[in-house]
Amino acid sequence: MLGIGLPVGAAGAYRAIDPDAAAYASAMTVAPSAARVALFDAFVRAIKAGGLWTRLDLLYLLAAHDEQAGRVNLIAPGAHTCTAVNSPSFVADRGFAGDGATSYLSTGLNPSLGGTRFAQNDATLFVWSLTDLNASAAEIGTGSATRLLARSFGALAARANTTTSTTVAVADSLGLVGWSRTSSAGHDFFRGGTVVASPVQASDQISAGVVRIGAAASTYSARRLAVAGVGAGLDGGQIAALDAACEAYLDAVGALP
Repeated sequence: MLGIGLPVGAAGAYRAIDPDAAAYASAMTVAPSAARVALFDAFVRAIKAGGLWTRLDLLYLLAAHDEQAGRVNLIAPGAHTCTAVNSPSFVADRGFAGDGATSYLSTGLNPSLGGTRFAQNDATLFVWSLTDLNASAAEIGTGSATRLLARSFGALAARANTTTSTTVAVADSLGLVGWSRTSSAGHDFFRGGTVVASPVQASDQISAGVVRIGAAASTYSARRLAVAGVGAGLDGGQIAALDAACEAYLDAVGALP
């Protein structure tokens, strides 16, 4: 674990790094700079303050300084480090993109087996997309009933633990996109920090299989993804906090225009 602190104020006092941020940085093969560790610390503190830390199973800052670092699970370093399948493209501080045909990241987590915060009626999937692309391919999911498409036929689309698709029209596929379910009756779509639609669609199952980033249900995305996450359902305040934390980190590393 990193034994360093962060400077606070002009008097030269130091604040200890959040232990979870330090554990995350320590799990990286290529050590992050002190400036990068400070970004991790700020990100983790923001996620915790927003009530997200205990809601998520997986959270990846894919837009990392190094390819291996981008595959580390921030919530539990050492558990569910992603495996790159068929060589998805990595760009430092921008994240991973598949080839639209065979490549993706495998998290190794199978929520259908239970024991996860992600549950049939209490679940979220989200990504931050840096690519505007209108294509019928999933950004994240486990299979046909559990997936998220950032923009397919002009719409943000999901199967939120159901075999029936729901959609909401969107102009692009940029930024934070996701769905959140907190009941059996329906779910929310969100873009940025805002809930944009709340379709009524009953849940019926979690698709068996591991969570893949950049693919689901035999579809493969070519969008460049900078952040990805999986966990229990999020409310409006938690979604806003997630968006703000991700935007601050991505802006600091130069990923945003």
